[in-house]
Amino acid sequence: MTLAEAFNIPPESLASLEKRGLGLYQQGRYAECVAVFELLEGLGRENAATSFLLAACEDRLGNLAASQRHFAVGERQALAAKDTALIDLAQAWANTKGAVQ
Repeated sequence: MTLAEAFNIPPESLASLEKRGLGLYQQGRYAECVAVFELLEGLGRENAATSFLLAACEDRLGNLAASQRHFAVGERQALAAKDTALIDLAQAWANTKGAVQ
């Protein structure tokens, strides 16, 4: 059981937080975006897209170790989900940003 389920947080509230986090990313407010998506992960709303977004934010903030950690988690999640489009997108980002070697 996730924390969101334990506290009966409706999915639409989690979706609203995801939208807020994406907006923060688009505004270049990376530290705030990290806080939102780490909260979502803690509530059990983790997935490859979230992990890759966290990797991108940490990269922009200069936190290479955190970026690499989130990227590795996202890659495992994408592979497990067999989401080839997301895997390709993440690899392209990694090749241009140097998030992983």
